[in-house]
Amino acid sequence: MRTEKKAAVKNRVAWLIVVLAMIVLEIYWLYGLLAKLNAAFTWVQTGVRIAALVVSIVIFGENRNAAVKMPWIILILLAPEFGLLMYALAGRVNVTKRMRKRYAAIDKLLHPMLVQDAAVADRLRKEDRALANICHYVRHYGPYPVYDNTKVRFFDMAAPALDALKEDLRKAEHFIFMEYFAIEDAEAFEGIHRILRDKVKEGVEVRLFYDDIGSIGFINRSFIKRMAADGIQCRDFNPVIPFLNTFMNNRDHRKFTVIDGPRRLLRRFQSRQRIL
Repeated sequence: MRTEKKAAVKNRVAWLIVVLAMIVLEIYWLYGLLAKLNAAFTWVQTGVRIAALVVSIVIFGENRNAAVKMPWIILILLAPEFGLLMYALAGRVNVTKRMRKRYAAIDKLLHPMLVQDAAVADRLRKEDRALANICHYVRHYGPYPVYDNTKVRFFDMAAPALDALKEDLRKAEHFIFMEYFAIEDAEAFEGIHRILRDKVKEGVEVRLFYDDIGSIGFINRSFIKRMAADGIQCRDFNPVIPFLNTFMNNRDHRKFTVIDGPRRLLRRFQSRQRIL
């Protein structure tokens, strides 16, 4: 086993603490304002109670998971002022309309690239009807097609998996797309970084995507600039900001690396990537 040595890179934990403190102050100020209005005017108190009942009924009738709806309903009915405030800040689905519209545009671009091989689907139906039905469901709602002749290699330890990843990265000829929840700028990533840097010099397109919360304890904002200096296109997902919003708890937990692929798909992606 190898011993991991952390690099001397400042993290952003202090910024996270500041953000959390500012969010708490934001909630405290808004709740205090609502409480004062509630105490000063009888009609406000009545309005809050009516609003709590109406909102609870609306939430109950929404087509959402009961595990999501019930906590909101209980909170709003037990503590109307605080419950309505929190729901207005972080519970409404319609506030993400602009984001969902953007994602729909991206899906419209990418989903046509996920083409189902009809021969594979027909062969699966003949061999295993039940499995074919499951794959049809995934294809219809995913929409992810079913493939054949794929290979899976299992690693029982992280060290050999890292070595295999580096080996495949060195073989890249067209592009390398990496998306991870957490990246730590330490020994393991330094080896990957050297390979990515060399691949950029060879003309390989390299893109790196990470979650800001997942990596906030390991890297700081200079990480993106250092990657850009090496020709690596690096972005952080959902940056932490000092304001409470619905999208705050939407994190990128995916962890994968895509190396090369059909050139026709890459050219099509590059020609319309401005939407991303």
